[in-house]
Amino acid sequence: IDYGEYIKALDSCDRAININPNKFDAFFNRGIAFEKIGELKESINSYKQAIRINPNYIIAYINLANLMNKSNLIDEAINNYHIAIKIKPDCAEAYYGLATIFRELGLLKESEENFNLAIKFNPNFYDALNNFGVLLQELGRLDEAKLKYKSAIKIMPSLADAHYNYSIINEYKKNSSILKLLQMIYLDDSIDSHSSMLISFALAKAYDDIGEYSKSYKCLSKANLIRKTEINYDIGKDKELVNKIKNIFSDFNVLENTVTKKPLTIKPIFIVGMPRSGPSLVEQILASHSKVHGAGEITDLNSIITSLLPDFKSTKNKTSYVKHFNTIREKYINALTNINVPELIITDKMPLNFLYIGFIFCAFPEAKIIFVNRDPRAICWSNFKQHFSTGNGFSYDLTDMVEFYKMGAELKELWEKLFHNKIYNLQYENLTENQLDE
Repeated sequence: IDYGEYIKALDSCDRAININPNKFDAFFNRGIAFEKIGELKESINSYKQAIRINPNYIIAYINLANLMNKSNLIDEAINNYHIAIKIKPDCAEAYYGLATIFRELGLLKESEENFNLAIKFNPNFYDALNNFGVLLQELGRLDEAKLKYKSAIKIMPSLADAHYNYSIINEYKKNSSILKLLQMIYLDDSIDSHSSMLISFALAKAYDDIGEYSKSYKCLSKANLIRKTEINYDIGKDKELVNKIKNIFSDFNVLENTVTKKPLTIKPIFIVGMPRSGPSLVEQILASHSKVHGAGEITDLNSIITSLLPDFKSTKNKTSYVKHFNTIREKYINALTNINVPELIITDKMPLNFLYIGFIFCAFPEAKIIFVNRDPRAICWSNFKQHFSTGNGFSYDLTDMVEFYKMGAELKELWEKLFHNKIYNLQYENLTENQLDE
């Protein structure tokens, strides 16, 4: 259904409501239509109206909670899921919603409990089975994760997400039934492009496992082409970003001693480098120390800096720069504080923070930065084989990948020139062979 059809649906709902202001299902359908066209506030209000008229309207509570979760109104979402459960204690959709939220909040025990309840009350809930598998995979319980993925696929054989997730942790054998199923779905022209992309990535992994490399590359090429088109990636935008950064730091004298240095309670360690260069391994090693918390990939620094870039570009006035670097320092430390962990050393392994090394050292002169290096051939190929849920658009085309790598290498030269004594370079290959020496 296109945009125009939803507008017609809204008109029909409004006419029905004018005739009968207590027609709760019309408000509910109105909520769906508003949600589909991106009018989330109006959608929320419509679901609330449906519930006001019919306080036991389970599906309205579920849709409202789902939408609030999407709108980052987490407490309200949780509350509405709980109301749904109070009305219907075996409401699988509500338990699934809670499990999803708790996983995102890092409350993994609570997430697991709610996934179990969702599947208990609906054993055929394939989305819950698939996402339960993701949680178990994150917990390192790979055999259990595989079983959940396989259960989801058994119920819904064409479930692309489950096939892709399963492919990450499975080693395929020739003539296995799940490989044959993948091959069949791959040839199905009726599946949507996003599913086709995930199936292609999964089948590429399967062919790689069984040594059919030309077929694997064909599937990878198809998957990456779909994904690049899907996100409408243009490397020109990344070139523009890198050039802006280079321009800001071309006159470094203006930037020296620009931050008001208040002592930090929390000490960040930035682990940077190209994606797939090994930051995750480095963080795992550091986080094994009792005083270090591995926070994973924190997105805040990118958001903070990109919002300030236009102001950096417009002036090279030192007073203005003092203000901007202090803003970065304050907002990022607030983000780390909100993680709310007892450890006072926190690692951020967002790889592409290497783009912002200049900003980091100006905002945090005391910062520790570990730059993870790896053979460029391994990095480029590993990125091309990977599906990223967000970002890294350059990875879906080998020409873009090489171009981005070159831009990154040039920017790193600038950082080495400006901060050569402050960046700790670590070679991934050496780390995997001899951690103590590295």
